[in-house]
Amino acid sequence: MSEVRVFAEGTFRIVQASATGRSWATGSAPPSALMAFVQNGFSFTSAQTVTTIMDRGIPDHQKITEKAPIKVTMSQLLTNQTGQLPMVTLTASGTTVPMVHAEWKQLAGEVGAGSAVYYQFYGVATESFKATEDSKGNKGDYSFVCLGYTGPTGSGFLS
Repeated sequence: MSEVRVFAEGTFRIVQASATGRSWATGSAPPSALMAFVQNGFSFTSAQTVTTIMDRGIPDHQKITEKAPIKVTMSQLLTNQTGQLPMVTLTASGTTVPMVHAEWKQLAGEVGAGSAVYYQFYGVATESFKATEDSKGNKGDYSFVCLGYTGPTGSGFLS
C-alpha cells in the first residue's frame, strides 16, 4: 500500500528570458541554473476576471476579460554544495527588468517510476528575497511575479 505524500518534492530551475517575456523564448545557450530543491514552502496563485454576459437580463455565457499576473512564493534551505544559485540574472533583450523563465518539476512517483509533473512560468521577475540564518540551516524566501504559466504538463524544457 502506498503512502500519501504531503509535500510535492521536486526542483525549481531558471533560464534567462529573451524578448518581452510573454512567451517561453530564450536566446542561444542562455545562462540557466538549478535554483532550489523544492520540498515545502512553494506556492503560486493564478487569477482571472470572468464576466457573465447577459441576454435580456438572463445569464447567457461567460467571458474571460482579464488575466492577473501569477504570484509565486518559495522557501528553501540555502547551500552552495548542491549547485543552487540565487536569482541573479541579466536583463533580457527587449525588457526593462531582469527576467527569467522558470520550471517547477514536481515528482509524481505514484504515476510510475521517474514520472513528474511540470509547470513552466514565463516572464518571471523577482519581487523580494529574504535570507535568514538559522542553526537548522540558512533559509531563503523568494517572491516572484510572472506574466503567465503553463501546466501541469507531462514534460519539461529544463529538467
